[in-house]
Amino acid sequence: MPNVMVALDLKNHHWERDAPLLIYKLKHAGCTHYKVHGKLSPMDLGATAKHLRTAVLPGKSAVVMIDIKKHDIESQIIEAVEEHVMMGFDLVTVHASVGKTILSEVVKEYGEHVVAVTVLTGMKDEDVFAVYGKTRAEKEVDFGKIAFDSGVTKGVVSSAPGIPAIQEYVKGVPFMAPGIRPEGYVSNDQVAIATPAQARAFGASVLIVGRPVIESKYPEQVFAEISRQSAAP
Repeated sequence: MPNVMVALDLKNHHWERDAPLLIYKLKHAGCTHYKVHGKLSPMDLGATAKHLRTAVLPGKSAVVMIDIKKHDIESQIIEAVEEHVMMGFDLVTVHASVGKTILSEVVKEYGEHVVAVTVLTGMKDEDVFAVYGKTRAEKEVDFGKIAFDSGVTKGVVSSAPGIPAIQEYVKGVPFMAPGIRPEGYVSNDQVAIATPAQARAFGASVLIVGRPVIESKYPEQVFAEISRQSAAP
């Protein structure tokens, strides 16, 4: 059964007001995997990581990921990963498009914390082709290979439908699938989406879901339903 990771993508000016209650509800629904966006101030990020690690999830097999999708020169990426690890985040996202040379060096320093991102699930297919000259599926494989060849072991972020093709080349690395939408939910600005059951069937180990949960009046119920759908045969 895949783990369901909730993306706490609240707007900055709503964070202090809404985040504590949302996290409290999700905790009691059994959520142990969280993704935090990198737009908060360093003070808020550090406080959030500490809160999730100590007050909410002590003693559990918890994962807290900071989603910065870092794409920069080697020294800047290593500095960013180190900064967020020191804050208390377990995982930090780095874009595989930085290439094997840079990504390999980052992994040497912080391999236990690095997750590689392939193609953004919000990027339209025509834009993927315009930028890379290849289809989404082809570029997901390319970036997956770079991640694997660079020594990434903690996770590869890919659209759920893209996972089977990447698995031909990437072995023993958990796949994390954003753009998860329960049955009947609108896609919003996500392009490469999948239901929880589809994502599980494609081979996702972690299902990343944001708005269907955090925009609901009953986030704990939506989380429970997504978990149920991901486990259903």
